[in-house]
Amino acid sequence: MNMWEPKSKDDVVTIPNIITLLGILSVFAYMAAFLTGTNRWIIILLLVGAGMSDVLDGFFARHLRQSTRVGEMMDPFRDRLLLLAILLHMILVVGFSDVILGIIFFEILIVLSKILSICRMAPLEVHWVGKLRQLIHVSCGGIFIAKYYFLGLSMMIAPSIQKMDVESLLWVMAVVSGLTLSAYAIS
Repeated sequence: MNMWEPKSKDDVVTIPNIITLLGILSVFAYMAAFLTGTNRWIIILLLVGAGMSDVLDGFFARHLRQSTRVGEMMDPFRDRLLLLAILLHMILVVGFSDVILGIIFFEILIVLSKILSICRMAPLEVHWVGKLRQLIHVSCGGIFIAKYYFLGLSMMIAPSIQKMDVESLLWVMAVVSGLTLSAYAIS
């Protein structure tokens, strides 16, 4: 069995699915790292690794023709899990807010719309708006980490990061989630 050959939709063990699984494990490791106060470099590397798994699994699924039903379920699971981990991290540092509640509400509605699509036997297609949302969410998480864990370094590299407060990052995340929900409702 050659892992680099095209796979059927029913295959489970594929390169993209392995990458997605590693992304899911990276999210759990990221949560464990910030909950236990692990080294800040490990925290950022785990966040970047989880985020990069989203880019890499899609790239390999398309280019190796290994898009599977299991991958169609695992990928959005990893995305939601990563978002919840980022939000939990922000909550632990700055506290809970109504904006976080709004993000969670939008994301629940997005998941419900996906479940409705599955029940109607509609194909789960990757939407560019969802990928853009994920990129923005992970970027906001990265900015948050840079602001709180790498103050001196972030001031040298991008002084404008320090002008962004967590509430602004959360509002960006909420607007993007709301726009994504709207785009899914229209399509």
